[in-house]
Amino acid sequence: MWRWSDSEALRKGCLDWDSKKLKMIEATSEALLIAIKEGNFEQVCALLEAGVNPNVKDSQGCYALVIACELGNINIVEVLLASNVYLLIQGYDALWIAAINGYVKVVKALIAEGVPANNMLIYAYEQGQIKAAKTFLDAGVKFNGWYIYFQVHDAASTENTEIIKKLISIGVSPALFFSKIYVSQLLPK
Repeated sequence: MWRWSDSEALRKGCLDWDSKKLKMIEATSEALLIAIKEGNFEQVCALLEAGVNPNVKDSQGCYALVIACELGNINIVEVLLASNVYLLIQGYDALWIAAINGYVKVVKALIAEGVPANNMLIYAYEQGQIKAAKTFLDAGVKFNGWYIYFQVHDAASTENTEIIKKLISIGVSPALFFSKIYVSQLLPK
């Protein structure tokens, strides 16, 4: 089993190396975080193969998976998912950061691994995070039927234009609103 000599070797891109020329010592969590931040898929794979723990945190407490999701690198996200990251601990943060950055493929990969997203869509809507809500919708996440029904009903019955515009902007069909004439005035012409 090979080992990187230090994080400097990692920064220099020593992936295709001659074992006689590279001093071998233990692969580090720091090296994994650097490879993820630099988007170096090959080095991430090599470090994980060498036994580096994929559940590592950086100095600010962000997990490797969350960092990869923030950067939107689907290949690195998938290899981290395959290396048994703790989804119960990291899954929601990773899902949220991918959604607010608009990374549909990353959101789909996390959902496919079992990170539940239905409540995240509601949270995005409630927080006014339109980009995140659209990302969840594009990834195939559905609103809870009762929840959206009550939001639509309340917005239409109180003629709350802010909520109606927000719901329409994230993909709720204007046909769901009871006051169709009123809603048609809100749509862009």
